[in-house]
Formats: sequence, structure tokens, C-alpha cells
Amino acid sequence: GPHGVLTENCPKLSVIHANSFDARDFPRRHPKRVLSFGFGFAGSTLVGANVREMLVALLGDLNEVQYYDAPDLEFEAKIPALAEVAELTRRLAERYINDIGVNYPNSAKSEMVVFGFCRKSGSFKVFKVSNSRDAPALLRVEDVPVSEGQMVILGDRKAVIEELVQSKRNQFEVGTTNWRRAPIMVLSNILRENQPGSIGGYLQLCAAIRDDVRD
Repeated sequence: GPHGVLTENCPKLSVIHANSFDARDFPRRHPKRVLSFGFGFAGSTLVGANVREMLVALLGDLNEVQYYDAPDLEFEAKIPALAEVAELTRRLAERYINDIGVNYPNSAKSEMVVFGFCRKSGSFKVFKVSNSRDAPALLRVEDVPVSEGQMVILGDRKAVIEELVQSKRNQFEVGTTNWRRAPIMVLSNILRENQPGSIGGYLQLCAAIRDDVRD
């Protein structure tokens, strides 16, 4: 932070599970896993960490709203799309950025990413939530295409990191294991040199598969 280190340990990649409970399960002992997704952020630790915790709280105990004329849908049809989770993330982030920005305008910068397998669309999705210098209080959700070799880079050193990764990939044959691991190698080298600058202090890995997300 601008006034010193708030904490030495702040994970910026997390797995969030959305759970639902049957109305008869009062002790909340048998959660139904609705979906799992990855969440990451760069910039303000205060904004990113609070948005993450709010997502955990809001999605960890979902209840179906009962309407007398509601259609009797199957459980799969009630699962929210990952795009809806990204929109919820945007709304939460805007609230925190506006609250913090009133008193600390230089400390409210934040970028976020929501990623995983979307059961609604039947495909892997990556959504980037960010603002612009022209309208810092307004965030937008961007559906980033997912394909082999593409990267979604957050933070204030995007161009530097992308250039380093491309340089590392040029050393290997396209599609090989080392070619795919180039981003991990680059970040590991930066941290090993003890000159992370605005990049965090340790390496995290988070993998999204069809049925789960693991870190």
C-alpha cells in the first residue's frame, strides 16, 4: 500500500465454491455443489480481498426463491452462468472502489478475473473485470477468448510480462510442455531474482478442469 505493507501474505488466486442447501437441511450438513470457479485479482489488496470474501459469503449458501408461478426446472437448469458470476463481481468491485476512492483515490485500482468451466454454456470461460483511467469508478466485464497459448495478464506490468513470456516460448517448440509452462517459468525467475517490484512475493497455481477448480 502507499503508506506501508498491510500484510506479508495475501493470496491473489482463489477457488470459490457456490453451494446450495435443501430447505429441509437446517444444519447445512449436505451442500449441493452448484459450481466452482477461480478468482484472481491485481492492484488494491483491500478491494480484491473484500470482493473475494463477499463472493464466498454470497455464493456459499444459495437458496431458491419460491414463487407460486415459478417453473419446475431441473437442478442443472437453475445453475447460474459464469457470466452472471462475473457481473456480480463487477457490482461488488464497483461498490468497494467507490467507497475507498473517496478517501484514497490512488489506492482503489483493481483488476479481477473469473474463470472456469461454465455448465450453462458447456465451455471454459474467462471474464476480466476492470476499469479505465477515463472512468475509474466504472468497471466493465470482458469475455476473454480462451485458446491454446493465450494469456490474460493483470496488473501494471502487462507489456513486460507478455514480452518475457513470448521470449521464453521462442526457445521451445510450439505446443510442447515447456512452451505451455513458459508463463510459470517467467514468474518463477522474477521471484527468484528477488526483484518482484509490484508483482507479488510468491508463485500460485490454480487449474480449472471440467468438474472442479484446484489450487
